[in-house]
Amino acid sequence: MTETFAPIMIDGRNWFWQVTDHANQIYSSARNIYVAESDADYTAWKGKGNVVAPVPSEAELWPVLRHYAPAAQFPDWLFNGVTFVQPAFNNLTAAQVKAYAADVRWKKETGGIVFRTNPYDSNREAQTQIASAAAAARINPAFTANWKLSNGTFLVLNATAMNDLYNALQTFVQKCFTTEQQTISNASITTTTQVDAAFGFSNVYT
Repeated sequence: MTETFAPIMIDGRNWFWQVTDHANQIYSSARNIYVAESDADYTAWKGKGNVVAPVPSEAELWPVLRHYAPAAQFPDWLFNGVTFVQPAFNNLTAAQVKAYAADVRWKKETGGIVFRTNPYDSNREAQTQIASAAAAARINPAFTANWKLSNGTFLVLNATAMNDLYNALQTFVQKCFTTEQQTISNASITTTTQVDAAFGFSNVYT
């Protein structure tokens, strides 16, 4: 008689691995940290009959986590090609703060602005289009453009309005980059919550 065994069902959201090149430390995916052998959650997990599996490195563990856990739990910015484990639960390394701030800045920068109550795209293509139109408006005072807003409606912009829109967009984009630079330079910022708060400024311009 051939014995059959049920496959191990890994819950990547809350599982433990032993990472060889980190002195065989125990890694917790639920908290994205290394834990002690006496850790209460690890002890309870083993008490359910689970067995910790060895893995050579964080680099080799990363694709496993991306397969077995939600992408939101292990976003791209977290892994730098070598490491992704946080120094403590809910805390980030300086490199992780830098990567997360860049990700938040990109989303903020390209997420659109509201100018004089109207919504405009602010992605890189829109930035180029607005800059080109503003350059044309500076040359031709009679300039007009039938501009499509991010909500799908159209608005006619004259030369003055186009230049004002360009100036507002540039102010917003520079604010995004300045905030990123200030965030990664501030050693007291060590959590995603703090980074999010730094980017909590308004995208509305009058």
